[in-house]
Amino acid sequence: MATAKPGDTISALPNSTSASVLRLLPLQRSARFTFIDALRGIAALGVVLFHAHAGQHLPSLSQVVPGLASLISHGDLGVQIFFVLSGFVIAHAIGGNRVTGRYIGWFVLRRSLRLDLPYWASMAVVIAFGLVAAHAVPGKLYQVPSVAVIGGHLAYLPVLLGQPLINTVYWTLCLEVQFYIVFALMMWLVARVPGVVWRELKFPAVFLPTLLFANLWAVGLGPWHVPGLFLGHLFFFLTGVTVWWSLSSGLLLARTALLIQVCVLAICGFARADFALLLAAGTAISIYVAGSREKLSTWLSARPFVLLGTISYSLYLTHNPISGAIFRIGYTLTGHSPALELVWLVAAVAGCLLAAYVFYLVVEAPAHRLSQRIRMSGGANGSKLMSPALDVGVNQAATVPLR
Repeated sequence: MATAKPGDTISALPNSTSASVLRLLPLQRSARFTFIDALRGIAALGVVLFHAHAGQHLPSLSQVVPGLASLISHGDLGVQIFFVLSGFVIAHAIGGNRVTGRYIGWFVLRRSLRLDLPYWASMAVVIAFGLVAAHAVPGKLYQVPSVAVIGGHLAYLPVLLGQPLINTVYWTLCLEVQFYIVFALMMWLVARVPGVVWRELKFPAVFLPTLLFANLWAVGLGPWHVPGLFLGHLFFFLTGVTVWWSLSSGLLLARTALLIQVCVLAICGFARADFALLLAAGTAISIYVAGSREKLSTWLSARPFVLLGTISYSLYLTHNPISGAIFRIGYTLTGHSPALELVWLVAAVAGCLLAAYVFYLVVEAPAHRLSQRIRMSGGANGSKLMSPALDVGVNQAATVPLR
C-alpha cells in the first residue's frame, strides 16, 4: 500500500499511553501533510495511466505519440513512491513510542480496520465487474475466485501462496502489511535495548543493521528472492524511515545515514538504469527538503492535489475494473483512432476518479472513522522520555500512502 498504503489518513498513535525511546524534535506543527498527500495522489494517478497502457488500450495513440506511451509506461514506478511514503509516515506515527506487545496488537487491529474494509469491498467490485463482463461480452470468460484464493487474499498472502491475484494491484498491499508488522516489531526491539545505551542510540542500534541488510537487495546482492516476500522491497520502506529519523531527531548520525542511503540508491540507479531506485532517491530528497523547510503542510496544498491524495487508496483499489469497462464500452461505440483513444483515455481517468470518490465516501471514509475508535494503549508505564515538543510532531494526523 504503504501501502504506506493511498488515501490513508492516519492519526498518529497517542503518546499518552506509550513512552518514547527517542529524544525527538517536532517534525512539523501540522495536522495534515498535504505534500505527502499530493505525492501519493500523483503516484496513484501514474499507476492508473500505466494500466491503461499495459492493458493495451492505447495501441494507435502509442504509435502516433511514442513519447506519451513511454512516459505512462513508467507509471508503475508510483509503487516505489508509495513504499517510501509508507516508510516515512508509519515511522512518524509510531516511531517515537515505546512499543509493547499489547501496543502492537492494538496497532494491527487499527490498521486492519482501516485497510481491510476497502480492500474487501474492492474485491467484491472486481468480482462483480468480472461476472457482468462474462455475461455481457461475447466470448468473455471469467472464473470466480475459489474460497482458497479469497482466503489467501484476506490473509494478504496470495503471491506467497502462488495464487492468482483477483486484482493485479493487490501484490503491493501484501508487502505493505508485512512492513507494518516488521516495523512495529523493530520498535518493540528498540524499546528493549539495554538502558545503559544512550537513548539517541537505541533506535539506530536496531535500525541501521536492518537498513544495511535491506540494502543488499538495493545493490543487487540480495541472498534470496521469494515472490510475495517484502525483503526485495524493504529498502524502499526503510528509505522513508530514514527521512523521518533525520527530520525528527536532528542527529548528525541520522542525516549522515540519509545522505548515504540516497547516494546508494542514486549510484545503483544510474549504474543499472533503474528508474525505481532513482525515483525513490528523489522522493526521499523531496520529503526531506519539504520537512526541513517546514513545508510538508503547504507545498502542493492546492485543493485538487489534496483531493487526489484523499481518494488515492480508493483510486488504487478500484481503477482496474472501472477503466477496463470504460475502454471496452468506448471502443465498442466508436472504434479506434489516435484521437478517439485519447478521448477515451481522458474519459477513463475521469471515470476512475469519480468512482474512487464515491468509493471513498461509501466505504473508505466510514472504515477510517471506525478505525479511529480504537484508542491505542499498551505502552510502557504511560510515561514520556522525550521533550514535550514531540507531542506536536507525532500526535498530529499524517497521511499514509498505500498501494
